[in-house]
Amino acid sequence: MITLHELLKDEHYRKFICHVPTLPFVYSTPSMQPWRLIVQLKGENHWRTKRFGTYQEAFKALKTLLPKIADGAINCPALDFKPPMRSVYIKGQYIMVGGRRVQKSKTIAWKPKLPIGENEDHHWCAYCRRPTVFRRLNHHNILSAKKLGGLPIDDTLFRCVICGASENIVNLKDPLTHQRWDVVPTTTTRKKARR
Repeated sequence: MITLHELLKDEHYRKFICHVPTLPFVYSTPSMQPWRLIVQLKGENHWRTKRFGTYQEAFKALKTLLPKIADGAINCPALDFKPPMRSVYIKGQYIMVGGRRVQKSKTIAWKPKLPIGENEDHHWCAYCRRPTVFRRLNHHNILSAKKLGGLPIDDTLFRCVICGASENIVNLKDPLTHQRWDVVPTTTTRKKARR
């Protein structure tokens, strides 16, 4: 699976993860702890989690842990997010705007460049806010029986290997159908997490 370290080499994803998302009021109070940092330390097979009241706190913790982790994500368990978007020009197509000929553009979703030899399909996990692998799992340490009240997880569903979100709540065929809670401000008002 592509790692967070590899994702951070991509300028589009790096810009996306540095942008502080705006949450709906009901989730925006720090006491709700809407953000969950999920990391896998080097040499470990399981994922560790910690909740945070603000995205900035989760980002700062991730930044501190980056040298020690094999992979990770800043997850929002309550809300789903679309992948980063960008505008591209359509070759040879123009429209008239205010009497001027302007090249036509369209908005497309960002996709990661997978490392050579990577053969697993990657899908956008709207809760981990990153591309990940979805597999059928019969256990997941974030979805332990203790956390699920003794109930087993449904091993017939594809699940995010990081957060455990199932294909029932993540549309693997069309990640753009997910709601986007973070409004991308203009460059003059863009807030960034401290690098």
